[in-house]
This record gives sequence, structure tokens and C-alpha cells, in this order.
Amino acid sequence: MSKAGVYVHLPFCLRRCHYCSFKSQAVGSLSPSQRDELFTEYLAAVEKEAALWQLPFAPATLYLGGGTPSLLQHKLAPFIERLRRRFALPRTAEITVEANPGTVNQEILASLATAGVNRLSLGLQSASDELLKACGRLHSWEDFLQTWRAAREVGFKNISLDLIYGLPGQTLASWSQTLSAALALAPEHISLYALSVEEGCGWATLPEAAFPAEEEVAEDYQLACEVLERRNYVHYELSNWSQPGRESRHNLLYWTGGEYLGLGAAAHSSLGNARVWNCWPVSDYLQRIACEDRTLTYSWALPAACGKWAATAGGERLNADFKRAETLILALRLMAGVDRREFRAQYGWPAKWDRAVDSLVGSGLLAKDPLRLTARGFLLANQVFLRFLDD
Repeated sequence: MSKAGVYVHLPFCLRRCHYCSFKSQAVGSLSPSQRDELFTEYLAAVEKEAALWQLPFAPATLYLGGGTPSLLQHKLAPFIERLRRRFALPRTAEITVEANPGTVNQEILASLATAGVNRLSLGLQSASDELLKACGRLHSWEDFLQTWRAAREVGFKNISLDLIYGLPGQTLASWSQTLSAALALAPEHISLYALSVEEGCGWATLPEAAFPAEEEVAEDYQLACEVLERRNYVHYELSNWSQPGRESRHNLLYWTGGEYLGLGAAAHSSLGNARVWNCWPVSDYLQRIACEDRTLTYSWALPAACGKWAATAGGERLNADFKRAETLILALRLMAGVDRREFRAQYGWPAKWDRAVDSLVGSGLLAKDPLRLTARGFLLANQVFLRFLDD
């Protein structure tokens, strides 16, 4: 199976949520005709960008993220069909679309299924209407249930739910209620994210006292681990659980060193030893794609072409030491862990890492054979990862 995928960034949303620091553009103030014109122009630009990339590339996954991809409504399914043809995606390809509850109806969902979408990722975040409103989400629990039922009715058999813990005003009891409500639906996959407030998001100006303490956030995570284990979900990655065989194949590319091509404004790509990223905002992306007609055929041209070709804004060629450390850190996010003998044979193993491993094992953060995070290590994963990075 090919270890390559395509990510398409569809950055539009009606309104930015208070915790959001992603590259997104709110379009709620635009008229329907203005939105339609913008979406049409953007999708055409992404298709042109896809045609400009002429690298030997055989993706087995396609992931449409955002933003709110489902906001594009009837335009989405034909767009996906054209991308499937452009990249000659096999019938076994995993095709995921992110959707927000209340932005799609049964007709839209049916069109996505017909277009080959076989995995839906729903941004639930919480089962509490009070917390959803506080987050700036536009949907309610009932809106989510309507979207969920519609997705099941049109035949979606692989649905993932996103939930956030560590929210202002969230208690362990309310988090437990959200987990129970979500798991009662038996989703095939669930992703749990600790709230991360970064510069530029709406909540960045709130005082530290507005957020739960680190100990409370750790309790939320531990509770989720216990509840999901009792429900027989496979904890395959630090923040991700699935029913057996329902792991996200696209996201596994990121954690196992696969290649991926990113299309759209602000999208990132990892191709060989090159990391490149596109420009932002959307207006710059549209202008640069409109002016570009040269194809890029040779991977050795990256990242030298960045900033000079298509929408690329920057890039870097990863040296062997950084690539090795990054590969190890990403692999340690997986519950399967790392076989040190195999890793050493493929990438090498600095002597200082043996000292780091002994120290981390002694501290109860890592276990050996295979090398993997312990339950305590899950809670302090970033501290573990830093030990394998150069000063």
C-alpha cells in the first residue's frame, strides 16, 4: 500500500471559534452570491495547483480539512470526483471530509458518499450546549444528532468524532457526560484534543485562571483512556482511538514518515526530505496560482523553488539528524512504539539517546522493548520528546 496522501485545505468557516488558531477565513458576513463566487474561484485554483504538481506520486489517501469543508455544500462532491481522477486514486483509497454539524443535510451527505467519500470527521467538540456556545460553536447537540443520523442513513460506516477537553467551565463530570453521549453512538473513531490556546485566537486574552489547572486536564485525559478502554477502543495514537481496523490511514502517514502533498492556502507538504508550505491569506494564494503555468516535475527542485513557484511561500530541506529525531518522536506518539534495533539499522542511533532512554525509563515515562510511552508518559509526552532533540 502506498505511503502517500493528499491534504486539501478548505479554510472557510462561518465564524472562527474562540479557541481556533488555524489558518481560516470567516465568510459569515458575505452574501450567498459572494460566497459562491469565492468558493468557485478557490476550488478552481486548488485544481490548477494539483495539475501543476507533476511529481511521481501515488497517493492512497485524500483528506479535506479546514476550516469547514462541508460549508462548500453542492460544490464539494464534484470537486472530489475531479481530484480522484487527477491523482488516479484507487478504489481502496481512504477519502475523508471534515464536517461541522448543521452545515450539511442528507442530500449533501449522499452526494459525498456517491463521490467516493468513505470517512467522515465530525467536529462535535462537546455534548454540552452551554459549552458549545461558550466556545463560539454554531451548532447544538441536537444539530449534531441530526447530522449523525443523516450520515448513517446515507450509508457512512466510518465516522470519526472530534472532542475537546480542558475547556473553560468544563468539569470532570461534564466531560464524562460528553464521553458517554458520544460513545453511546458507537463512532468508529474518536479524537480527543486538550485545549491549546495560542496567540491570535479569541481566548488568548483570557486570564490563566479562566482555564482548568494542568492536574484537572490530566484527569480528563486519564478518564477518557479508562472509559475508551472499557468500550474496547484501540488507543493507537496519543490523541486517537478507534474500533479495530478503523485507524485513520491518512493521519498515520504523518506519524510513520509517509509523504503528503498539501494543496490550498497555507497547506504544508512533506516530499522526500523537503518540507514546503503555501502562502496565506487566501487572496495571495488565488493571485499566485492565477499567475503560474509552469509545472514542477523534479523533487530535487524543492525547496529551492519555494517562494518562486506557484503558491509556495517557504521550504526547508531536512538534514539527517533532524529527520531522525522527528521520525522517532512521531513514532513514539503511536502505542505500537519503536523497535530500537530496526530504527538503528534504518536511521542510526546516537549514543546520547541511550542515556536519554535510561533516564526516561528510570523516571517511569518510557518502557522498553518496544520503546514506548507509559501511562505517565502520555501525560508528559512533550517532555519526553524534547529529550531527543538537539539543544
